[in-house]
Amino acid sequence: MTSPTSRYSVSFWIAAAFGIIASAWVLFNRYQSSGAFLPWTCSLFDLACPSTVSIIGHANDRYSAAKARFEENFLEGYDIGAGVAAYVNGELVLDLQGGWQNFEESIPFTENTLVPVYSCTKMVSAIVIAKFVQKGLLSYDEPITRYWPEFGQGNKQNVTVGDLMQHAAGVGSFDKPLSLADALDVEKFSDILASQVHNFGGERTRAYHAMTQGWYQNEILKRVSGQTIGGYVKENFPVYDIEWNLSPYESSYDARLVRLYRAPKPMRIIRLAKLMLDTSGASDRLLALLMKSTSTQGTINTSPDQLEYYQFIQPEVRRLEGPSYSGFTNARSMAKLGAMMANGGKAIRSGEPDLLDEATFAVVTEPVPLDFDTFIGIPTPALKGGFGISDKMVAENVTFVGWSGAGGSAFYWNEEYKIGFGYCTNSLGLHTPDHRSLSILSKIVQAAKASKLSA
Repeated sequence: MTSPTSRYSVSFWIAAAFGIIASAWVLFNRYQSSGAFLPWTCSLFDLACPSTVSIIGHANDRYSAAKARFEENFLEGYDIGAGVAAYVNGELVLDLQGGWQNFEESIPFTENTLVPVYSCTKMVSAIVIAKFVQKGLLSYDEPITRYWPEFGQGNKQNVTVGDLMQHAAGVGSFDKPLSLADALDVEKFSDILASQVHNFGGERTRAYHAMTQGWYQNEILKRVSGQTIGGYVKENFPVYDIEWNLSPYESSYDARLVRLYRAPKPMRIIRLAKLMLDTSGASDRLLALLMKSTSTQGTINTSPDQLEYYQFIQPEVRRLEGPSYSGFTNARSMAKLGAMMANGGKAIRSGEPDLLDEATFAVVTEPVPLDFDTFIGIPTPALKGGFGISDKMVAENVTFVGWSGAGGSAFYWNEEYKIGFGYCTNSLGLHTPDHRSLSILSKIVQAAKASKLSA
């Protein structure tokens, strides 16, 4: 017969176990739902939480909600250092920098800070290609072999410039791993690019060219102008007060470059696990990457020395110009370029040249048929010149054109409200774009709509 004392002891330990499990579950949920860059004491116990952040720059009164949202990104632990800027109707209404360029060395994030914005750079490359279409030196409808005969190897003879711009050139992945040494050898790299066989046997197929698109664009551009995209931008964009460096390897840039921050490993594991449970198809794409399936392995092969994207900031890697991914810039430059695109390619400041003429702008912004992207795993709307369309991306179903970059950077514009938007961060997120930029952009849209209604 069990004594009352024994029964009490068992009940006590069962209750204690349940209490421990419940407490652990509460703490786990607090941690996984908190900002990745909060101190753990704050995430778990609301202790030592940040209460202020240094924000510099300006925001027009109508856009104070956007400024507040930017500040909240830091206080909630989503950003360590970041910049955001927006033009509306040709006016710079928001231009902010906050936090740290390098937290450990107490270097503040300022307007002089340079940030890698990865695939946002694809939009700059698309603009440069459009400039050469405008000059009559290129045509989206012509086969690439017209400008670069060697490209026609391996069932690529029918691939057009437009196919390349729309990620349908069949060269998004490599059959063999690319070494950094080979990529830095100009002649050898050109041969590697030309000899790569069509990924789909010559059949036009949309498959995101994450790394390769810009390299192929450079080879074409060199043959019609002697320039690379990076060289053209460096020579021609300062007139707009835009800085967008595609290979800033010189030591003079070092003091301006951010230090990149990844979420703590436990947080990354938790978020990867949540993605694996995603029912939207993201889990399938992630699993393919983790298992290194044939198509994704080919894309992994395109990264020099198969480096991770956060390693591209290393000095030796910065020597390689990659117009699809290697851009270093600031939010104001992004927003200014976006503002001109939102203005139909016309200059927004007196005395500056137009970016594109009316006829060319009409061509490059012509919608193309909606294609399913076999790499991204969803249909991807696009324009003829290679610009992405983000339909219903933010508040009230406003459509933006542009692209985002690994880690969370965002570069978008909208013609209806003439919004040019740029956001860059050194705090690398798992999704792109994510709530950090989109929540700010939502506030900007709301203010722009209110301003338009009251005009």
